[in-house]
Amino acid sequence: SLPYGLQLEAGHFFTEFGRLNPRHPHQWHWQDQPIINTRLFGPDGMRGPGFRLGWLMPVSWFSELHFGVQNANGETMASFLAGEEFLSERPIGNRPFVNRMVKSLKDLAYLARMDNSWDLTDDITMKLGFSGLYGPNATGADGETSIYGSDLVVKWRPADNARGWPFLIFESDVMKRAYKAAAFFDDSDPIDIVDIPEKTLKDWGLYSQLLYGFSPGWAAGLRYEHAAGSGQSLGGRDKDPFRDDRSRISPLLTWMPTEFSRFRIQYNYDRAEHLPDKEAHSAWLGIEFMYG
Repeated sequence: SLPYGLQLEAGHFFTEFGRLNPRHPHQWHWQDQPIINTRLFGPDGMRGPGFRLGWLMPVSWFSELHFGVQNANGETMASFLAGEEFLSERPIGNRPFVNRMVKSLKDLAYLARMDNSWDLTDDITMKLGFSGLYGPNATGADGETSIYGSDLVVKWRPADNARGWPFLIFESDVMKRAYKAAAFFDDSDPIDIVDIPEKTLKDWGLYSQLLYGFSPGWAAGLRYEHAAGSGQSLGGRDKDPFRDDRSRISPLLTWMPTEFSRFRIQYNYDRAEHLPDKEAHSAWLGIEFMYG
């Protein structure tokens, strides 16, 4: 009921960056999240306490502008202040952790996002979004992170569908991170003095997926992903499992016998520099029931 098309959201929530991060895992079409999402937002997605102000813009199509502020600290803020426990397991560029407290507005993470949607025909809808994030990181007082990206969804569903089938959904996200790692110096051990210069580590990636609902209750899809970057990790980027070049292809088959249950079979083929044989195979079986 706020005036001027405004909407306020406050509390602990998923950061509205791209298509996938704002969704809970049970809302994903595939069973795992894309490589670049995990690298930039962590295995559990980026979320934290804060607020988000939305403005429904007065234009002829659906267009909403978001501005958000969240606490940059915590284990779910992977690219920002995160926490020592999280970064000891998943260090970005293998850089040392420097504890930074949230004391002022410059210690928060800031979001800007624009969502657009058009009905191209009675059967086809297109959504286009742009996202940006900025905040401090845990490499020192001068450490800062910028993340930006764009996302696209095109949906086809005929007006005379049977319980939502058939349908065709194309979805794609591309995003890039500039991680400015501050200089680090430690001479507490005269025998092993640590002197690491400032460096900006850049990581980017994308995923594109196509899901086809070919018969009531059944859908099949294919997803392709790639992640890469520039700027050396300590020890080399090609040996860093969180920053090396990596590609993945994932076919998927889904069966929904009811509105409240879902069975999924998925296969992942990965190629990555840090893997012993440069490749890996994995099979996923998911069984899901909803009740309430």
